[in-house]
Amino acid sequence: SNYQNIHFSLFADNDMSYDLVGGGISSSTFQIEGDIFYGKVNFTYDSKKLPDDTDLMLQISQLSWEDWDERRTAEAETNLSETGSSFTVPTALQYDGEWRFDITY
Repeated sequence: SNYQNIHFSLFADNDMSYDLVGGGISSSTFQIEGDIFYGKVNFTYDSKKLPDDTDLMLQISQLSWEDWDERRTAEAETNLSETGSSFTVPTALQYDGEWRFDITY
C-alpha cells in the first residue's frame, strides 16, 4: 500500500477568497482498479463552519502518493522526539490540476 496526500479546498457560494477547510481532521482511503482511481476523503470540522442552505464547491489541486515502505523506513530512521527533526520521502506519483465539484448542501 502507499501513503496518499490530497490537497483540497472547500468554498461556499463561489466565494473563493475564504477556504472553509481548516480546523479539523481528515482521513482518506483509495484503491486503483485498472486505470481507474477510486478515492474517499472524510473531513471532520472542529466547529460548525458550513453555512446552511448554500452551494459548496470542492476543489482538488493535487493528488500524490509515497511508497509506504520508504515512508516507514524514513520515519524509523528519524528521531521524531527531537525538536525540529523531520524527514522527506520522494513522491512516487503526483497529479497536479484543478478539479472542481459543485455540491448542494
